[in-house]
Amino acid sequence: MLKEVDSIQHYYGLAIRKHLSSVEDMKRAIWAIYFHKLSTEDNSQHALCPLGEDSWCGYNRSIVTGEFYIHKHSLPESILLKVKKVFRDLTEKDLLKKCLHGRTQNPNESFNKCIWERIPKTVFVGIETLKFGLMDAVIYFNDGYVSRIKVFEALGIKPGYNTERALLIIDNKRIFEAERIVNKVSLEARNKRRSLKRKMDKQNLDEENEYQAGKY
Repeated sequence: MLKEVDSIQHYYGLAIRKHLSSVEDMKRAIWAIYFHKLSTEDNSQHALCPLGEDSWCGYNRSIVTGEFYIHKHSLPESILLKVKKVFRDLTEKDLLKKCLHGRTQNPNESFNKCIWERIPKTVFVGIETLKFGLMDAVIYFNDGYVSRIKVFEALGIKPGYNTERALLIIDNKRIFEAERIVNKVSLEARNKRRSLKRKMDKQNLDEENEYQAGKY
């Protein structure tokens, strides 16, 4: 049972990381795990699982490759009904929204945000302003505000102590806030995964006790 819990946790993480641009896609991928585990030879429920030869779903993969597939990783319906509420919690919109783009960072989306902050889409700018905005976005995205010190030095300007300190403070605040958000999301998801594990362990123990009682 512990191995199955680890498996669910692993695929939950993949569902988040592979769908950073869409809450609905995350939600669909997480529920795919639930119904994949619920599937049996007599009742396959893989409609939400990814298709294709590279799919993590062995059933859908076998449709393409022609390989024989057995539902050997299924979990009893009684257990999955007990943990269904945990899956609902793990797919809450507010929780998943915290994993989008700049929260669990999507590099392309984050870089675009840096550009639009300097060169708003709604404002027309000349080519020189456009170049300057793009270059500033690149150095900020790669090395933070403190990278501007090198720009000043290249222009023959020696930044003062207060300038260097202010840029460093801004960067540190940005890093602290990003880590705080990521840690908060990770903690919430971890707590809910632990809740899932406890419920599955309890269900497994209850079934073992019923089996032991039935022996006599």
